[in-house]
Amino acid sequence: MSHKSELAIIREQQLARLRETTGTPERFVVDFACARHDRAFRVTFARFSPAQRFRCESVDKAESNQATAMERLQGLLRPAEALRVRAEEVDFSSVSCAWCGDNSHWIRCAKCKAMVCGARQFRAFFHLP
Repeated sequence: MSHKSELAIIREQQLARLRETTGTPERFVVDFACARHDRAFRVTFARFSPAQRFRCESVDKAESNQATAMERLQGLLRPAEALRVRAEEVDFSSVSCAWCGDNSHWIRCAKCKAMVCGARQFRAFFHLP
C-alpha cells in the first residue's frame, strides 16, 4: 500500500485540471501480441484525470517492440521517472487484437512482458495448432 503526501495529491489534482483544460491527456504505451498470428503491436492508452480509467487511444501495428541500441542508450541517460499504473486503472476491454480481432481477454506473458490476446487459449493454457 502506498501513502501519498498531501503535496503529491495536490500536485496530481493540479495536473489533472491542467490536462482537462489544455486537452492534453496522460499517456503510456504497452506492448501487445497476437497469439494466433505471432505478431506484435503497440497500444497507447490515455486519460485526462485520475478519476478516469486509461482507454485505448491508438494502435500501432508497425511498431517493433525491440528497442534499438540507440533507444536503449537514451533510456539509460533519461531520469528514472516511470509511470506506475495499476491494472484496475486500465480499461483493457477498449482494445481488440490488431491482427486477429480477438477481444475476449488479455494475458501478460511472463517471458516477453507483452499483453497477449486470448485467441489460442484453452482454459489456463495456450494451445498450438
